[in-house]
Order: sequence, then C-alpha cells, then structure tokens
Amino acid sequence: MFALLSVVLFGVGALAVDLGSMYQRKAETQSQADLAALSAAPALASSSTLSVARANAVLKVARYLNANLKVGQTQLNDSTLAARLTDGNSGNGEVTFPSTYSMRVTTPAARVDFALAGALGKSGADVSASATVGVGTPGANAVMPFYAVTGNGCDYGAQSLTDPANGKTQSVVPPLANPSTNVGQTSNATLTSVTPYVFTEGVSGTITTIEGSHLSSVTKIGFYRSPSETPNVFEEAITSNTNNNTISTVPLPTAVTNYPGVWWIRTYTSTGNKGWSPLSESLPIRIGDGPIQCGSLSNSGNFGTLKLARSSPPSTWAPDNMAVGLQSPLSLSVQTNPASMPTCTPGGLSVVYTATTGAATRYANTNCVDTDTGLTSQVTTQGLVTGTGSGYPGRLVRPTSTSMPGRQCGVNHSNSQRSMLGYSLNDDTLSCFMTSPTTALSTIASAAYSGGAVLDPAIYDSPRFCYVPVLGIDPSNGGSLHYSVVDVRPCFITSEASTSTYSSQKYVDGANVSTTTATNGLTVQNNKVTTLQVYFFNKNALPATGNASPGQILSPNGPLVPVLTD
Repeated sequence: MFALLSVVLFGVGALAVDLGSMYQRKAETQSQADLAALSAAPALASSSTLSVARANAVLKVARYLNANLKVGQTQLNDSTLAARLTDGNSGNGEVTFPSTYSMRVTTPAARVDFALAGALGKSGADVSASATVGVGTPGANAVMPFYAVTGNGCDYGAQSLTDPANGKTQSVVPPLANPSTNVGQTSNATLTSVTPYVFTEGVSGTITTIEGSHLSSVTKIGFYRSPSETPNVFEEAITSNTNNNTISTVPLPTAVTNYPGVWWIRTYTSTGNKGWSPLSESLPIRIGDGPIQCGSLSNSGNFGTLKLARSSPPSTWAPDNMAVGLQSPLSLSVQTNPASMPTCTPGGLSVVYTATTGAATRYANTNCVDTDTGLTSQVTTQGLVTGTGSGYPGRLVRPTSTSMPGRQCGVNHSNSQRSMLGYSLNDDTLSCFMTSPTTALSTIASAAYSGGAVLDPAIYDSPRFCYVPVLGIDPSNGGSLHYSVVDVRPCFITSEASTSTYSSQKYVDGANVSTTTATNGLTVQNNKVTTLQVYFFNKNALPATGNASPGQILSPNGPLVPVLTD
C-alpha cells in the first residue's frame, strides 16, 4: 500500500513545494517586469526620433533587469541583454512597442529547479512575466479648443482675451485696407465712441451716434477690415454733418452686416481740413457673435478656435471640448519635424491629422490642426458657464474650490463659489497652487524659466487649469492651410497679476481692486462672457505627478507620468 501510494504522495508534495516555488518566482518576475517597465517608460519620450527613444527605453530595461536579477536568470552585460530583448525571441525576454508611447516588457526566463517533482521525471520549469506601461501628460485632457501664437506677446503671463469690438477696451488698430478714394488726405477729426457697436449678422442696422471732435462737414463714413479679408472696404455717403462733436443716425447696410467679424469706422471731411480721419482714430464695430482674442493685439487672427472633431455635430465641437475635454481617442501632441512647421500637410512625414469634415476618424497625438478665426462669446459662455447643446454642464460649474491641504484656493483664500448667470462656479486662484506662498507668478511666466516644479499636483484637479496649443504663425483669415502644433502652454483661468503670491494676492482688474471684487477671469455683459482672462506659464513649473492617460502626450519635454496598464 505504501509503495503504491508513494507516487501519489510525491505528486502531492510536488504540488505543494515545487508549484509553490513556481508561484513565488512568478511573483518575483512580475514585480521585476512592472518595475523595469515603469523605470524605462520616461525614455519613450527621450528623443524626437522614435528609433532613438525606443533604443533608450530598451537599454534602461536591460539595466534594470541586470541590477535586479532573479534566481534562475542569466547575468549578461547591458548591451548584450538589450540585443536579446529585441531579437524576437520571447523566451530570453523581449521588449515590444504596442504604440508610440507605450511599451511591453517580458522578462528573461527564470529557471525553477524542482525537488520532489524530480522523482516524477520533471527537472524544472522556466518562469517569466510581462508588463505593459505607457507615459502620458498629467492633466492632458484639459486642452482648451483655442490656440495662442508663439512670439506675439500673447503666450506668457497675464492675458486678457476680449471682444475686440468694444471700443472701451480696444487699444491697437490693426492694419486695415486703405480708403478707395483720397488715400493720402487726413483730416483732424477724432473719434471717441460709437453706439451701438454690436449688430446682427445679415440685417441692416443703424449707428445711433458717433462721437468725437472736428466732425462738422463729414460727408462720408468708411467701413474697413484687414487687407486679407474680403470684402474689406465699404464707403457710404451721408448728409453733410454740421455738429462738431456728434454724427447721428448713420445707416449700416447689409453690404457690411452680411460679413461677420470686426469692421472699423473712419470719417471723411469734405471741406476745410478735408480728408479721412487718422487711422489711429478708427473705431471698431462687431457684426455677429463676437470673437474673444488677445487684448494686446487686435487683428482677428491672433487668437482663435481649434477645430477638433467629435462625434457630435460640428456646431457643438468647440463648446463641448471646452466643457469636458477632447473626445477619445483624439489627443494633441507637438510636431517635432521642422519640415512640417509652421504649416503642415495631412499625410506628410510625421504629420498626424484628424480631419474636420465628414465622418472623421479621431487620432491620438494629432499634431496638425484646422482653425477658425476668433473665439466667440457664445462658445465661451456655453463651454465655461451655461452648458453646451450636447447637454454637458459648463466647465467651471462646481460648488467649491479645489481642495489643498491647509489652504483655501478661492479668491481671498475662501472656499466659496462665484455666482454668474445663475450658476455657481469654481473660484480657484493660480497662486494657491504655488508650493511657496511667497513666490510670485511672474517667476514662472517666461520661456526662460528652468527652476523645476513649483506647483502642487492638486492644480490638475482644478477646472480652471488648462493647456493651450501654440501655433508657429498667425493663421490667415479664410485660408485653407493646416497648422502644426509647435508647443503647448499651460494656462489658468484667472485675473491674477504677475505680482500675485498666495500670501499677497493681486489682480489685473484694477490697481486697487480688492480680492472680493476681482472678476477672477470672466467678465459678463448682456448674458455672455465678453472677456476671458488667463495666465500662461512655463510647463517646467508643473509637477510630474498626477492622473494621466497613457499615450496622451502633449509635449515630450513637459511633465510625464508612467502608467502601468497591464
């Protein structure tokens, strides 16, 4: 009986001892695979050349495996092991790349020598494990569907993105088309205001008053746009004006109102100091829904909307993307091939383009985009406050500020919300997330900043945090070009000034404005957001921790987080 049962007893012993050893070794190699993949993941974005980045990643895997060898694995030098990891033989370990920014690591086999099972003719078994890892930019889904342009003064620091037709805030007149007659003659007329300044598209209207000085003997009103826009000139004769300070009841024909955007007014004086009023005295009017754009510049292309496709109707793309982020699998990335900058051609080398017509397929790491001129008040209001046509709530609709240990992040260090258009909005401030309460925002608001992360990871949880893609040139109006994303700029929706710190908050709303009356980024007129204030800062200030989706990399030289996916 004993002789007969000994085979069974040895079998049970083999299960208990040798199978246990296999499970133990499997756990060890699984931990080895996980940590090797995580340690090497940042190398996936270590070079703009894909082959170099992958070679760097493989070498890092080899170094980790050799430094953390498990019992039953063979010691090799780093370069030899790296070669084995890419020879196509998974038995000696392998590294593969399921996508550009993901990597699968299979460990070299670890030999487990059997004890009791040897009596049954089984000497041992090979054990290995695999892990898949990706890298991503923390907070990458916070991409706003508008763009900045590098080098034009609107891509760092505090920026006021405002309706350019409001004469009260307009300071710079863009290049305009010349008058069709008497080009070289200039009168001494000055123009100070126009009422109203907003008109419905496609409907003839009336300008109630144009105010200024030296307006007597004005016999013509000119409407002008930039030379690149069509049409760009319309001049209308009026009854000779006799009031020196006011012109009343000027008809606005559909020849102007049929073309939405910003038109500029000049007057023509027919006698005395005759000629057109100086270009610097031009006043803007807006036809249709107004664009929100960089306040330090005024041509209609300097701040605009990215056309980023969703499965919903195109009319809802911009507000939906603003409210909830880009729709997967679409994500943005930076173009690294100089030959495809600043414009790009779909299908070109290294170009990833998501079409904006038809049933578009959305692609991860899209780096070639279409644009619309201007960011409209309606889109901004829906995306941030009132909600979109697709049913998404406004991005900022939250009852409290973002949680920070020991800090209240709302304006004036409160946890209260901001009431706007009947909605309760999050009221976070950027300075709250500075790790030092005495560091000014100006420290991080330049391309030269290289001081490392000075912002708390909690910033990624704030709905006011965002990324704005940067284009290399100002897109032309009405053009059919595509533009490469040449950089990505972190931003924060706030009216804080560059001198602001957490200990001493300052705002650009006015020299002596109190923290309780600061707009904190949004100004509303006529039930629409007409001014959006943001603060652009250097990505080096962001921490390399936080939630991230693997493969969603906005910029390879920005903060990256490794994410173990399998």
